[in-house]
Amino acid sequence: PAAAAPAAAAASEWSMQIASQPTAESAQSTYQDLAQRYGGVLQGRGVNIVRADIEGKGTYYRVRIPATNRDEAIQLCTQYKAAGGSCFVSR
Repeated sequence: PAAAAPAAAAASEWSMQIASQPTAESAQSTYQDLAQRYGGVLQGRGVNIVRADIEGKGTYYRVRIPATNRDEAIQLCTQYKAAGGSCFVSR
């Protein structure tokens, strides 16, 4: 599950990060929950779960929604926040 959509990640460096969890399973579960809660914004979009080794904290799995460019990632995050979600644009 950690490499859910590597091809989508290669298409663009930009994404919107919506969660970070200590296990790949919890990252996938969180994504499923958020996809239901914010379906109007996330529907039809892929997801990348990216492993990140954070010094002093251990390994986390970041839940990222790919975007075609920076502007799209910003627009998507703005829509997600307007719907009540929490996110930031990541490269």
